[in-house]
Amino acid sequence: MYDQSDIQEMLNQFKNDLLKELENKLPKQSGMQEYKILKSKDLKKQLAISDSTIENLRNNGHLNYTKVGGIYFYYQSDVNAMLERNKTQFTNNSNQ
Repeated sequence: MYDQSDIQEMLNQFKNDLLKELENKLPKQSGMQEYKILKSKDLKKQLAISDSTIENLRNNGHLNYTKVGGIYFYYQSDVNAMLERNKTQFTNNSNQ
């Protein structure tokens, strides 16, 4: 038989092993953002854009989405990629 302290030690070891295994399987914190899923209302708030702008981004193929039961969902990574694709570089033309 195991006494109370043996059981507690085994449970603590199990907990630590489980946490290590989960840490190894889950994406690192920097990668967690790409798995975040947004609804249209979240995207509207995040980018300060209108519903019609979101619709245009979808219809024109600029933003990937998933539609489930009439609700549109967007991966944060797709939103970030869209923003990156449309990023422009600042150039100072005052010297010309």
